[in-house]
Amino acid sequence: MDNQPIKNDSDQQKAEVPDYPEPPVYNNKQSDTSIYIILGFVFAGLGFLCCPIIFSVAGIVFGIIAYSKGDKLGVWVIVASSISLIVGVALGFYYTNKMFQSGGFPTLPPSSGPTPPPPSR
Repeated sequence: MDNQPIKNDSDQQKAEVPDYPEPPVYNNKQSDTSIYIILGFVFAGLGFLCCPIIFSVAGIVFGIIAYSKGDKLGVWVIVASSISLIVGVALGFYYTNKMFQSGGFPTLPPSSGPTPPPPSR
């Protein structure tokens, strides 16, 4: 057996490894939040057209997520979705009230086609 002390080769290994440059750091903040901005505006539009309580609230949530990640456009998504929510609910109440005042759901006029024969007894 050799009674020689074990040498620490870490100094030699460090000297042998060449110095590579640091990898570049990319700022992907805008591309990370752009999907939230797009979805927020899409849901704001859908909330104006139908189901404002579901779609507009989803647009508000996407706007909050985008703003919390540092995108200032998230504020506009929140504003657009909030306006969509208020206008969509107001239009829904207006047309629902108008529908019930006129006698309920609209019906089709009677057809002018051939009439069925009377039931036989």
